[in-house]
Amino acid sequence: MKYEDKKQARISKYQNRAQKATEASESSSKTAHEIISHIPMGQPILVGHHSEARHRRDLKRFENNMRKSINLQEKAEYYKQKAKSAEINTSISSDDENALTKLKAKLENTIETKNKLKKLPHEPYQLTNLGQQIRQIKKRIEVLEKVSDMKEIDEQINGIRLVVDKELNRVQLFFNDIPATETRTKLKGMGFKWSHTNGCWQRMISQYAIQLARSIAQETI
Repeated sequence: MKYEDKKQARISKYQNRAQKATEASESSSKTAHEIISHIPMGQPILVGHHSEARHRRDLKRFENNMRKSINLQEKAEYYKQKAKSAEINTSISSDDENALTKLKAKLENTIETKNKLKKLPHEPYQLTNLGQQIRQIKKRIEVLEKVSDMKEIDEQINGIRLVVDKELNRVQLFFNDIPATETRTKLKGMGFKWSHTNGCWQRMISQYAIQLARSIAQETI
């Protein structure tokens, strides 16, 4: 799946979760008001009356459902913001198959901006900031070009499968069984995360990540 398709799928996922939470919030709110619909507005609890127990019980149920409704609405707002952030995010991801092309275009534009600024009145920090951006972009391009030149790997070490998947942009470790606690701690400490989708421990591709993966596999008995 292409990066833009993945991005859109992520946005849709957040939007769906927001919608479900909103619907559940509205349902809980409706239930809450139905529970106390039989109680007259401002009616106090009649202590000692046969209705006292039911009145207290209904008020408690009303409170629980309203609290649930508020929590779900906050959850809906959280996912709405996640979807919005994903939509407006213009940063160039290393997972984007067009990342190199985009970064080179960005580098060219940033250099052009810096050259134009030199001919105009400006603050010293503006050129400094642009120079820093240019160095960062060049470094990212260098890293991605090295990744582009890498060979894909699929090998076994101590019964553990090590895979370098350039399409997914990941270094992956596949274990036959759940790794020991010590190994899982080491994996997390070295930046590997469990992927339910791929059924493996993985991290962003790099020569360093490959070295780490090999060291974990070689030390696991």
